[in-house]
Amino acid sequence: MTVWLDFLYLLALGALMGWFLASGALWLVGRWLRPERQSHCLWLLAVTPWLAITAPVIAMCVIAAAKPLGWIADHCAHHGMHHPHLCFEHWPALDLQWIHLLGAAALASLLIRVLMVFLIRESKAARNTTALMALSRGHGRLRRLDIPEAFACTAGYRYPALFMTRGLTDRLDHRERRIVLAHEVAHLRQRDPLRNLMFNVVLMPHWPSSARVLQALWRQRMEEQADDRAARRFGPEAVAATLIRVARLSGPAPTGSLPASGGQLLPRIHRLLNAQPCGASRATPVTTIAAFTVCLGSVAVLVIAHHPLETLLGFLVGV
Repeated sequence: MTVWLDFLYLLALGALMGWFLASGALWLVGRWLRPERQSHCLWLLAVTPWLAITAPVIAMCVIAAAKPLGWIADHCAHHGMHHPHLCFEHWPALDLQWIHLLGAAALASLLIRVLMVFLIRESKAARNTTALMALSRGHGRLRRLDIPEAFACTAGYRYPALFMTRGLTDRLDHRERRIVLAHEVAHLRQRDPLRNLMFNVVLMPHWPSSARVLQALWRQRMEEQADDRAARRFGPEAVAATLIRVARLSGPAPTGSLPASGGQLLPRIHRLLNAQPCGASRATPVTTIAAFTVCLGSVAVLVIAHHPLETLLGFLVGV
């Protein structure tokens, strides 16, 4: 049982090393790469910590399984136990001290805290959506709220719905109401609340500052995509004018929803008036391929250079 715990400890240590490297790389990207450049590779930036965590774990498991099968030259017999050997025949014999266990406990408590913050935030958003459904009236996905506050939003994960208040519809003309509806229907058709939840899950291993930046860029991109769909029907000038009017009238929307005036409004209006198309959907397949290529390449490099990896792990645990 002890040897399995030692092996799991090494896996966790390798994952932590990858996470530190990825966090440093993302810090450099956020410092030197312009936001408009970052917005074209949001998913790649978002999954980078996951790839950095997964790559060393996969590599270490491949090394441990491949040595007994003869796929990788077994050098364990030619070296002493001055570092852990990643194989199932020569188990890593670690002498874990209290400092290692204390570090593992601190890391576990940090992970639990991040998970609890995420669950509390999402449970609050779910309660807000449930309250909106209970207070609203209407049929299907379009729901009306008989309240004086002015806002329109899309909320809900499994069955998303479009909510508009009487305080907003009474102050807009017929064309403006149709534009707001077209914008929110675009969110519904793309299931943007669920996509936003998935993106928030992916952002969990990020530093809070990095996660906030990527989340803001992601929300901005979703709003721009909805603007594009409304502009194709009503024209960019009409959509931009409606966004200005809605922003002047709207109050704060419920937590966890996608309001019509969300994101940074001035860049959205400037983009509409300058007819700049949104290219996130075209960039997504490219970034996905790039992410898997980087992950597989990292695994291959770590497997090939497994002896320095074992030496580094031995240095970190003091073997």
